[in-house]
Amino acid sequence: MKKLLCLFSVLITSINLFAQTWTQVNSPVVSPNTLNSISFRDSTHGIGGGGSNGVQTFVKSANNGGVNWANAFPNCGDFIQTVQYFDPKNAFVLANATFNGIIPPEGQFMRSNDDATTFSCLALPRYDTTSSHQAFAGIKMFFIDTLIGYIVGYDWDNSSGPRASGQILKTIDGGQTWRHLLVIDLTYRGAINEVYFVNSQVGFALGDSLYRTSDGGQTWSNRPLSVFNGQTISSLYFSTPSLGWAAGNNGALFQTANGGQTWTQVTIYTSDNFVKVLFTDSLHGWVAGGSHIYRSTDGGANWLCADTLSATITDFCMVNNSLGFAVGANNIYKYSCPVNAINANHSICAGQSYSIGNQTFNIGGSYSIIAPNSSCGCDSVIHLTLAVNPLPTPSISYSSGHFATTQIYSNYQWLYNGAYVTGGSNQDFTPSFAGSYAVIVTDSNGCRDTSAAVIYTNIDNVNANKFTIYPNPVINVLTFEGLLPKTIVTITNERGEIVIKDIVENGKKTINISQLPSGIYFANNIKFVKQ
Repeated sequence: MKKLLCLFSVLITSINLFAQTWTQVNSPVVSPNTLNSISFRDSTHGIGGGGSNGVQTFVKSANNGGVNWANAFPNCGDFIQTVQYFDPKNAFVLANATFNGIIPPEGQFMRSNDDATTFSCLALPRYDTTSSHQAFAGIKMFFIDTLIGYIVGYDWDNSSGPRASGQILKTIDGGQTWRHLLVIDLTYRGAINEVYFVNSQVGFALGDSLYRTSDGGQTWSNRPLSVFNGQTISSLYFSTPSLGWAAGNNGALFQTANGGQTWTQVTIYTSDNFVKVLFTDSLHGWVAGGSHIYRSTDGGANWLCADTLSATITDFCMVNNSLGFAVGANNIYKYSCPVNAINANHSICAGQSYSIGNQTFNIGGSYSIIAPNSSCGCDSVIHLTLAVNPLPTPSISYSSGHFATTQIYSNYQWLYNGAYVTGGSNQDFTPSFAGSYAVIVTDSNGCRDTSAAVIYTNIDNVNANKFTIYPNPVINVLTFEGLLPKTIVTITNERGEIVIKDIVENGKKTINISQLPSGIYFANNIKFVKQ
């Protein structure tokens, strides 16, 4: 099959590490407090949360794509850790409230079913209820859908010195009830600080080890943190149960292809402390830390694009490849990189294929292909309309000493014994010698094909079979009888290729064909079978 390549590429002579595609959008400033988390349910509706010094921050943007934000007050907790905004009926918030004047505080789960306008509050359960000074502090929340969610954190006990017991909580009813899945009894201040689930069964968590479950959190296996080469990891992302990413301090970025058993470090030349990594599809990846958000357009092999924000980033989310939001300090930033639409019409001939980037097409139809921009610009979507034209089917007629094609084409090239005939570029052709003749034609669509070969024997009726061949089928020797003296005997295969050529000195001729592969052949246009 022939392949036509259409290459959309940009020659990068210098890496643009700081092409600004994120802009600060909140006006006025939403709050003097730090924002820790942001989430959008679609391109126009989003929420963000944070807080400091016992003062909560919660902001909401509605119907304006994150351009304007207003303060809102869920009235639960003092410090928002994580927000998730699924739909108008499901907005989730993890916060902490001061417990007996002690910080870290008590975990609070909030849920809204009126588009993040009002929230119900629920204190998260402690694992050990024997101490009146103990409370569960939530660090990270992750909902797979509107019913199944996880919260990780630790039990805090100040009665006998600071102590923390890392824990994982799970809900299956949208946060109405929670139960403990995993409790790590630590004698030092420790916690489980990250959780990510690929689906309802496979999930990962980070604490004193890297934990993995394949049964929805009922049981957990663990790998030592040494798999990260001594780097502190703060964020996990998995696109499949096998393929995942981990990001952390000092530009640490790791990839796994076997569900976290082993990890390979990916080089990004930065010392930023990464807080989050995610992918929007198999090609587009994002990782943020310090004041930079890095972008990959080749599945994480290279991270050449970086945008600089005016604050230290604490969280970001991507609605799609072209729209995202980030928070840092008390600022909100918007990433807007509209996709460039390109319309392309192309036609190929049957048997050919057409390629754009790493995608190949050989069937006619309409296609939309995302073309990532490797030079840190916006992506393009190519709307391709592909037509597949049939090949011409030329045939040759003979009359009064002339060959001609039975149909009219744009171009012709006559062949004699498989070789181009100089000047043989017309619809008709007058043969001068005995032998095999064919014609290559090109039609108005640029498609071309070759006719079947015709044997010319200097007799006016080219295709007259006034001789016999035997045996048929044949194994070794083929005998010709009834040919005129000096007749050229030409044996061709099914593709019209000449495999044997000889001259008959008298009316009878034997030819050894034992060397030919088994198959169908033609001897001066008479079909025979070689066994």
